[in-house]
Amino acid sequence: MRIHFKIEQIGVRTGVIFSILSFAGLIGNPIAGAISDHGGFNGLYIFAGVVMLSGSSMFMMTRMYVAKWNIWALV
Repeated sequence: MRIHFKIEQIGVRTGVIFSILSFAGLIGNPIAGAISDHGGFNGLYIFAGVVMLSGSSMFMMTRMYVAKWNIWALV
């Protein structure tokens, strides 16, 4: 399956990704500061691990949904 898109869509898709990631950049630093004030670096390690696990599980579930729940399908 080959995906065709126009060159104008690259700017739109990049803008959408940057607008979504900007919220993470704005919210992540105050959360990390609050955790480090109360829990130290161990709290930050736990927070980073939980966020990475939740993000990877969302990515995996989205991939499985696109592949119609077939593990070995090429997407």
